Amino acid sequence: MSKKTLFLAICCISSSFLSTAQAADTNAKPKRPLPSVVVQTVDTKNVSPEIKQSGRVEAIQTVDLRARVEGFLLKRNFVEGTMVKEGDVLFNIEKDTYQIALKEREADLMSAKATLKNNAADLERKRDMLKKDLISQSDVDAAEAARDTAKAQVKLSQAALEQAKLNLSYTDVVSPIDGVIGIANYTKGNLVKTTSDPLATITSVDPIYVSVEIGEKKLLQTRNLQMQNGDENLKAVPALVLSDGTTYNHKGEFTYMGPEVDMTSNTVKVRATFPNPEHTLRPGQYVTVSIGLNKQNILPVVPQESVQKDKKGYFVLVVDANSKIEERRVDVGRQIDGDWAIKSGLKKGEQVVVQGLQKVRPDMKVNVVEAKGATK
Repeated sequence: MSKKTLFLAICCISSSFLSTAQAADTNAKPKRPLPSVVVQTVDTKNVSPEIKQSGRVEAIQTVDLRARVEGFLLKRNFVEGTMVKEGDVLFNIEKDTYQIALKEREADLMSAKATLKNNAADLERKRDMLKKDLISQSDVDAAEAARDTAKAQVKLSQAALEQAKLNLSYTDVVSPIDGVIGIANYTKGNLVKTTSDPLATITSVDPIYVSVEIGEKKLLQTRNLQMQNGDENLKAVPALVLSDGTTYNHKGEFTYMGPEVDMTSNTVKVRATFPNPEHTLRPGQYVTVSIGLNKQNILPVVPQESVQKDKKGYFVLVVDANSKIEERRVDVGRQIDGDWAIKSGLKKGEQVVVQGLQKVRPDMKVNVVEAKGATK
């Protein structure tokens, strides 16, 4: 065979193989793409129930400062609207009249004591004379009466002296509590009396009350919060949300519950006490009271649309590390803001299918698409 003939034969054979391969490739079935599902990573959060109710801030103490003696105001010792402390001298009333009265009462007491001393000595002399039959018993009795009258006068003088001291002390008007003092109703030079209007008003701000009118139904829910997990140490704890939406950074404690339900509003007054060191809360302010448990109940949560139910109960579809679908039976808890709490069956970090549930079945391999944000 010549070289030319051999070359033509090889070309024919190669062409034949190529045609066969192309035909085989054309007849092969195309590979089907994996179904895509949208998944969301399981997270955890506090699923303890909360009850929210409007409340009003109230002062624990409000004191009207009043004059307890009559006189002209000499001085005001505070800036209106600022904090004052218990014992601070806030107003000074003229003292002269009361200092003079005090000296008079001191003199009266000295005189009464001198009279008592003299009458006591006279009584002793007359008792000696009676023993010698120099006077009668009636003279001794009269001396005893004079002595006793002098004793009574000493006590009266002592009481008058204490009253004079007290009146003099009232010329300094002091704060009986810690709190914020309001506007002064009298200025220097004004005559004030015991019947005058309050000189000023002091309002305590730390700690402070928050009062809530809770409906009967919510009251029962609040009590049931303490029975959610059968823990005797669980108790309802109030927290506050301020008017700007921020959370108040101190927890409170319930300190009062009304003894009966108001028949007109079907509510019970409940009061909580909150620390207020920064004086953020002021009496009359409206707040939102959030009532929850003192212990958090942290559980996995998943979107409600990821949870399915059949005759056996609730289940979710989980995508494992190999991108395969797994059917997972779960014990569901309460629903919270579009999520479902899972008591058992899931753990944080696992991925559950939230979209494409109808396209897949257990053990099927899938193309995983992570949900953007909270895909519900």
